[in-house]
Amino acid sequence: SLSDGSSTPCTMDPDLSRPWHTRGTLTELDKSIFSSGYRAGDLVFIRVFRDKAMKDTWEDKTDAEVDAGTMSAAVLLAREQVQSDAQVSLLTTLTVIFIILLGITLLTKDLNFLSLSLLKPLRTLAEEMQSIVQLQIAGLNMEEVKME
Repeated sequence: SLSDGSSTPCTMDPDLSRPWHTRGTLTELDKSIFSSGYRAGDLVFIRVFRDKAMKDTWEDKTDAEVDAGTMSAAVLLAREQVQSDAQVSLLTTLTVIFIILLGITLLTKDLNFLSLSLLKPLRTLAEEMQSIVQLQIAGLNMEEVKME
């Protein structure tokens, strides 16, 4: 089973010439993993198959065929990597939000500047043109009155 950190999960068996015990079936390994209390997202599953071609086709095989074709299996705790990836993801999200807000602010400033520097003079010009037209109309009316 997986270690909870209080003991070493792999110890030397004095009766064997290898440092690890022979693994049970992959089903037993799955049960051990699910009962360990670790989140599945924090674990990295590694399998080494006897036949390299099985690496791409193991999902199509039965549990017994996969178990027989698996030479070695390991489960690694990768919580630090998962936490690091989550922090990078949050930082990226916050950076994107900041850039969007900065863009909105700069666009608002540009629109205000455009309004003051371009539209206000155009409005003044239009008002002056309207005044000129009013004066011309008033001048025409004065000429009509004189002719009568």
